[in-house]
Amino acid sequence: MDGYEKLHNYIRGVDSFKNAITLFKSLKNIDTIEVLFSYTISKYNNNQFSKAFENVKEYIPDISIADFNFNIYETSSIYYMNEGQRLKTEDRHALINEFLFLNSLLKKQKSNNIEQKVINKYVELLPLYVNDGRTPLSCSAARSSFFIDPYGNVFPCITWNKKLGNIRDTDYSLKKIVESGNIDDIRRIISEYKCPNCWTPCEAHPSIITNVLTKHINL
Repeated sequence: MDGYEKLHNYIRGVDSFKNAITLFKSLKNIDTIEVLFSYTISKYNNNQFSKAFENVKEYIPDISIADFNFNIYETSSIYYMNEGQRLKTEDRHALINEFLFLNSLLKKQKSNNIEQKVINKYVELLPLYVNDGRTPLSCSAARSSFFIDPYGNVFPCITWNKKLGNIRDTDYSLKKIVESGNIDDIRRIISEYKCPNCWTPCEAHPSIITNVLTKHINL
């Protein structure tokens, strides 16, 4: 979900807003599935969440902000395939008011759900990420998670185009790649914030949990 109907369809390039609504409602009827709308914030839909939310509410009257997961627009040559479309610094800074607004809404939600608390912390740290230009917490990429592309290539995360190996060459053993000689160097580079630096939920959410478990932050 990228905005109200007209804006969502414009960003996506196809009329898919109502399809997203229909799919969400169908999945909500399955007790064993937890489903959220993923809302990516960019210069194209900045300050439009309130309008998008009200539009969704027309179709789903009991919708709440807890039904949304939030992301910031990022680039990646190995995942999003949009390396040449990075937002300018001024465009990223222009998003901060929307982040602060979302943070204020999320703080009103009294929830003991761990997943919701992680989402809240992610949004809370977005302004810090944009202002400083680096990951706001120690990143757990190449420790708690890796990215494997459709061809078996293994990377530390979805952002850093640093190939670690290919699971087809290790009899589909990720462990053999993780235990290879250069993994310590990769982890050191990440810990020193010398990687590309990002704040995508794929890496941010595990990193938040890791920092909680190591008592560096509280949820």
